[in-house]
Amino acid sequence: MKTSLLESPSLTALTIALGTTVFVLDVMTARGVAIPMLYSGLVLLGLWSPHPRFAFIAAVIATALSILGFFLSPPGGVPWISATNLLLALAMIWAVGFLVLRYKRAEQATKVLRGLLPICAWCKKIRDDKGYWKQLEDYMEQHSEAHFTHGMCAECMAKFDPALAAQQRETPQSGPGR
Repeated sequence: MKTSLLESPSLTALTIALGTTVFVLDVMTARGVAIPMLYSGLVLLGLWSPHPRFAFIAAVIATALSILGFFLSPPGGVPWISATNLLLALAMIWAVGFLVLRYKRAEQATKVLRGLLPICAWCKKIRDDKGYWKQLEDYMEQHSEAHFTHGMCAECMAKFDPALAAQQRETPQSGPGR
């Protein structure tokens, strides 16, 4: 499912407002002040974005604004401290971006079924979002990380094949679900 960066207008507005605020503070303060560290907040907004690459895009923008702010800021402080602060800010921006991206990927990889599933009371098929009825196993494999293997519980075995059920009761079983 592809999502647009503009699907969440409130998040977009918050991102622009935060980025503008940090940039203005960055330009108004002397070089060497650690204002560029605040750009990592821009990247953290990626946690609330439906777009998986928001953190990467925010890190690129934050990097550009941080470098631009460095050159537009009034000179001040010791030059090597100013440069070190800029490098630390860039490292923090990209570290936060990397962590947010890893979190979003892990979030996408974890498929969890939520809500109500329309299921046939008789055959146990599941109705999907498009209105088609699918076997329970097919639906679950498409919407989760589960894979199915089939067996027969003791009650059904006794009901449908009493001789085999009696034989299995005599033979000790081992393994999961037995």
